[in-house]
Amino acid sequence: MAQQASSVFSRRQALRAFGLTAAALALGACGPQGSQPAATQAPGAAPAGGGGKSLSGSTVRMGALANYKGDAIEQMLPEFEKSSGIKVQLDKLPDTNLSDKLTVSFASGSPDYDVAMMDEPWVPGLASFLVNLDELVTRDKVDLSQYVPQGLAAGQYNGQRVALPLDPNVMMLWYRKDLLETKGLKAPTNFNEIIDTAAKLNDSSSGTAGISVSAKKDAQTSTTAILLLWNEGQELITPDGKFGFDSPAGIKALQTYQNVIQYAPQGVLSYGATEELDAFYGGKAGMVFYWASIGPNATDPQKSKAADKVGWTGVPNGMRGVWNLGIAQESKNRDAAWELIKWMTGPDGSRLFTSFGGGHSPRYDVLKSPDFQQKYPWAGDFQKALEASRARPQTPNWNGIQTVIIDMTSAVLSGQQSPEDAIKRATEQVTPYLKS
Repeated sequence: MAQQASSVFSRRQALRAFGLTAAALALGACGPQGSQPAATQAPGAAPAGGGGKSLSGSTVRMGALANYKGDAIEQMLPEFEKSSGIKVQLDKLPDTNLSDKLTVSFASGSPDYDVAMMDEPWVPGLASFLVNLDELVTRDKVDLSQYVPQGLAAGQYNGQRVALPLDPNVMMLWYRKDLLETKGLKAPTNFNEIIDTAAKLNDSSSGTAGISVSAKKDAQTSTTAILLLWNEGQELITPDGKFGFDSPAGIKALQTYQNVIQYAPQGVLSYGATEELDAFYGGKAGMVFYWASIGPNATDPQKSKAADKVGWTGVPNGMRGVWNLGIAQESKNRDAAWELIKWMTGPDGSRLFTSFGGGHSPRYDVLKSPDFQQKYPWAGDFQKALEASRARPQTPNWNGIQTVIIDMTSAVLSGQQSPEDAIKRATEQVTPYLKS
């Protein structure tokens, strides 16, 4: 459903787009030296074109994710408050609660937050309630060339920039180097090689599976299905607005998924994201294809059985997922909110966010810094994977579409339906989301 960010997207539509599938959000799921971006003022100074009013003493309300990302934000904010004189009231909520609160309060015209932390799929549904940042970026000469383009694109909708990236994520392959070496195998470079390597690593005698995946009703199950569809050369939503799985490529993708779980640990049909990762960390699988955000855990001896033997690589067409920061149109503190976003996504804020373990940086000047690369040794592969990544379709109805894919895929993997029958049913269910 196309819309201009400045056009009227009804409050009822926004609530319906998000409210239909709030449960899907609960299922799903990311210092160094760098050059300063060109800017016309320091934090807290009178903003260019802002009437010359000092922002010191202002208060900004911010909604953030209640996990390690939100914790990192909480640790970095005192530095911003000290340098700017702007006070930040931080509210940390689980993703479903945060998305619901943003949707309801933005649609009501009385936003609970001036600055919102948003997962990439939320952006289309919230875009009409967010400030267009293009004018502010131009006014303050923010150097957008410092951002990885694929990360920067996540905050654009219908040609307008409504958010800037804070924490980009991308699917990468994590594998046991020792197991590959024992079999005389090299790290896979594409999805077909991943599947072939999984078959060769699968060893029932040692109790080590080739690859760990999700197979139950979980957002990660839909992610893998989409990746396999892309691997067959098919879009999820075709140029003529059709459901991409309703095709020979879609049937092949689900058949491949059925094949893949043969090389997964026993009990894979009960695996969601948590179980998928636990199997890899516990040494039950030789590989896992998962978000780059697991890097710190995968290489931590306290959390991963073979941490010192873990390798990684990016694969073309891996899915991206970016957490963004935007400003509510009805905010009474726009200038102060913009100062906060500009700082958090700038070199100083991004450096602090990553150093406190919040996730990765969307900025080249931070990604290439020695300190970042020491803390995140997969930095180079992460950057390449992000630059070669693909995005989920931009639609306010994404959560509904994702739920259909989850149900379709889990039904096939559990043997309840054939790929053909599951796709036929899913196509009927997903069509209203594609047309609205």
